[in-house]
Order: sequence, then C-alpha cells, then structure tokens
Amino acid sequence: MSISVSRLSPAGFEAGLLAFLIVALLTTTARTAIRWQLKHKFYADDAFLGIAVAAFSASWAMVWYSQSAIWQQQEALAGLELGGQTAVGTLKTLNSPIIALSGLSVFAVKFSFLFLFRRLIRKSGHLKNWWWAVVISCAVCTIVLVALFSALCGTWSPTWQGL
Repeated sequence: MSISVSRLSPAGFEAGLLAFLIVALLTTTARTAIRWQLKHKFYADDAFLGIAVAAFSASWAMVWYSQSAIWQQQEALAGLELGGQTAVGTLKTLNSPIIALSGLSVFAVKFSFLFLFRRLIRKSGHLKNWWWAVVISCAVCTIVLVALFSALCGTWSPTWQGL
C-alpha cells in the first residue's frame, strides 16, 4: 500500500494490537494466579474474566488476520481506488464476529465486576435486590446490543455512507 489515509500507520496498528493482547493476557494471568494463591479456588467473576479474555483474544485474532482489509476499507472511505476486492471479502466475513466478540468481551468484564462486588453486599437484602436488577439489565443489554451491533454494523461496502 503506497498511501496511508489513516492517522495510524500499519506498524503502529500492529504494535497497538500486540500491546492490548499482551496487557490483557498478563493482567488476567496475574490476577488468576494471585487469586489461586490466596483463596485456592475460583469464583464466578474469574469465569467471566476468562470469557472476556477468550472473546477478546478471538476478536484480536480476526482483526490481526483482516488487517489488509481494514487498510483497504480506509482507502475506499477516503475515496481512493481499491487495489483489489479480495481483502474486502475477508472484512465482510469477519466484521460481524469481530464486533460481536468485542461486545461480548466488554460485557463479560462488566459481569466479572458485578460478581466480584457481590460478596460485598451479601449480607444486605436491600442491596441484593438492586444487584439482581443490575445483573438482569446487563444481561438484557448484552443480548440486545451484541446482536444489534452485529446486525447493524456487520456489513461494509466501498459505497457505505453511514446512517
């Protein structure tokens, strides 16, 4: 690619992707190891954090695989001529799963925090009711938003004009 229309270079993009993955894996591994050393068991919040890291890692792998398509998309949106249509097919195929897995990752972290803080309110009946209300609303938001993001943001074409 001769022209970069993005503020971020392909090398900077790759470095950022690697940095995010390394930080996610290291912090999750460290937290899990410390929890195991202190408590000798795992809790629901650990499971949700594991789901978040797994979803993020899968999304990361798909973004890494579709980098050339992302740069081609940037060129097309800037009005430059597309060099080839092969990468566009990759992006069309992977865009929905990338968005869905990224959303799942974000919501799994929210659930991890919810279950981590559940132990703080275990003796308060009034706060438990609010905790369940928040869990139910987060569950509904997770299902609706991940599905909507995948359905509405999952398609791309060189002529995309936005909403």
